[in-house]
Formats: sequence, structure tokens, C-alpha cells
Amino acid sequence: MDIYIASGGRAFSKSSSALNDRLYLNQGNFHFTKAELSFGDFFSTSSVSVFDYDQDGDLDLIATERFHPFRYGDKVRAYLMHNNGDGVFTDVTKEVAPGFLNLNMITDSQTGDIDGDGDDDIVIASDWDNIKVFINEAGIFTEQTEKLNLSYTKGWWHTISLLDIDKDGDLDIVAGNHGLNSFFRDSTRLYVNDFDGNGTYDYIFCDKINGKYFPVADKNDLIGQLPILKKKLLYYKDYASMTIEDIFDAAVLESSLVLEADMKASMVFVNEGEKFEARELPGMLQYGPVYALGAADLDQDDFDELVVGGNQFLVKPQFGRYDALPLCVLDGAESNQKVYSSNVISQVRDILIETYNDKQLIIVANNDSKVEVYEKK
Repeated sequence: MDIYIASGGRAFSKSSSALNDRLYLNQGNFHFTKAELSFGDFFSTSSVSVFDYDQDGDLDLIATERFHPFRYGDKVRAYLMHNNGDGVFTDVTKEVAPGFLNLNMITDSQTGDIDGDGDDDIVIASDWDNIKVFINEAGIFTEQTEKLNLSYTKGWWHTISLLDIDKDGDLDIVAGNHGLNSFFRDSTRLYVNDFDGNGTYDYIFCDKINGKYFPVADKNDLIGQLPILKKKLLYYKDYASMTIEDIFDAAVLESSLVLEADMKASMVFVNEGEKFEARELPGMLQYGPVYALGAADLDQDDFDELVVGGNQFLVKPQFGRYDALPLCVLDGAESNQKVYSSNVISQVRDILIETYNDKQLIIVANNDSKVEVYEKK
């Protein structure tokens, strides 16, 4: 087994070598050598997938960028790295997957044979964007999101998993989102601009009410961020009825980057061959944001079950922390789905299911806490 170490975080600048990913190749006897990764840039990594995209017998990589440090909202990219067979990886994104060069902030990526033609395709999840599908056609990736009926799926996607959820022989997409147990259930927007001209980005988060977008921030918080609004926002009673258009000039809003999310439910997108059909995951799985999905055949019926986890405790008091989603198992085809819940309430960020000594172990990585291991009985 080789080791890939992904780096990331908001504390580092775009030019910091602390963001450099590393790949160590196992030479045997616990001796590892560092492989050559020619990214040509430093970036905050959100996901890494390993697959043989060109079917030449070795494993290639896709690494995705989460955000630009200190410039949340800017476009990011994914890196498709070709393995020359000797453990030297070269960025071939421009030639092989040009659609990866201009994406919204990526949270996860997964590879699998979506179209059933024998090679692996790529599915990408992002903040403030739709689920994107890139189909592999003889080693060249083309985006087919709109063709597959996924262009309307703008959400706050955290994680995705590819599995045959309806047990019909093809891969479906399960996607973890914000959930429906929240202050935010309708369309939301994020306006990004240097509103006060001080050289740094400002962010105005808005919620849609009766067809209009209202800033979510408390009046004092907004003025604290943008003191230029102090004379305009004198009274709470006036601010309560002010839309984003009432506060900022049209020219300022037109020059802003506007990010939008309309879908908040965690979903399964069922593969119907020519397109995907959207279905909300069962009710309990909407109790909190879903950050982690683990798939494995837990009941030996030759189909994968789904282990689901999430929650987010670091939330401003006026919105309430998201702590109602227990660690769950989703079992059964769409017509007969069952959700089995545990008494585990934590901030789950990753789930890995492995077999050790003929026992299935569910390994749960929690935010700011210990890793927990559960044995299937």
C-alpha cells in the first residue's frame, strides 16, 4: 500500500508550501520513497480519487481544490494526474479534462462507471453548485451534467457516494447536503465583493423570503463588517424589511459574484440510463447536514448498504447547532428503504468500512474528537 497525504486549510496563503500534497510509494519492508507530483501550484485539497482513467494498467489520480485561501467564492479546479507507470505523475487536465479548470469550490469527487461502458467516469460535488458528471470517452472527459438532468441541483453538497441504491445493476449518486432541519430551507444566495473598497472580500449571505433576498446577518454584525452602512442602517425596524437591493446600488450588485443554492435536502439521484431522477433520502437522514457516506454489503445480500453521518456544532446561536443526525444505516431498494439509527451523535466527517479477521468494522472519523470503530454483529 502506498500513502497519499492531502494538505489544506484556511491558515495558509496560496503560495505556501504547507499546502503541498505528498505521495509516498511503498518499496517494501516499510521503506517509502516520495513520488514526483507535478501540480505546478499549491492548493487546499478537498478530495483524492485513485483510478485507471486511460486503462493502461497503472493507477492515476484526481485531486480537487476546496477553495482559495482568503478568497472564498473564487473558482477552483481539479487536477487529473497521469501516471507514467514509474510513479511519476504529470498534470494532463488541460488536454484530457478541460472542464476541470473552472469549477466552484469542490467538496468531494468519486469515480465509477456511470454510463456502463467499462471505464470510470467522474462525479464532482461542490459548495454552491450542482452535482457535475464528467463522462470518460476513450480517456477524454466531457461534462454531461445538463444532459443527465442534474443542472438544477445547486446545493451545499458535502459528500457523494456511488452505489447501486435501487439494485438495478447501474451506479446511482447519493449526495450529502445541508438537510431540511434548518433555518435555511429555501433558496439562498451569497454576494461576494469588496463592498467597502478596502482590498478584501466581503460576504453578504441572503435568504429568500416571498421571492426576495434579505441579508441574514444581524444589523450590528453587518455594520461591523461594513461601517460604510452605518448611516444607511439606522434602525432595526427599517433593516428588517430591507432587501439586498435596498441596501446596495444595482451597479455594485451587478459587479458582485453571486453564488446560489436552491436544493438543501440530501438526495439520491437514481440512474435511469439516459438521465438521473432525483429522490430525497428518507426523513431521518434530513435531520442534519450529511458530511460522510460509507458503502458496503453489511447483510451479505450482494448489494451495498449506506452508512450515513454528519452534524455541525459550530453554528451561530441564532441558527441553532445541527446535532440531530445520528449515525444511520440505509438499507433496501427505493421501494422498501429502511433506516436503522444508532445512539451515536457526533460530528462525523468520514466513514470507512473494512473487513478485519472476518469481521466488518465501521470506522468513523469525527471532527475535533477521537476516531471510533464499530463492529458489525
